[in-house]
Amino acid sequence: MNVGGIPFAENHHGFWVLVVLVACFTGLAAWWAFRRRKER
Repeated sequence: MNVGGIPFAENHHGFWVLVVLVACFTGLAAWWAFRRRKER
């Protein structure tokens, strides 16, 4: 299936850039969730 408009498709390291971005966002969301959980 051909899908156009994939972010970083023309970047040589695009896959790993997206992996790092998703991992950072997941870590930030987990930190925020656990921090809020301790407040209660």
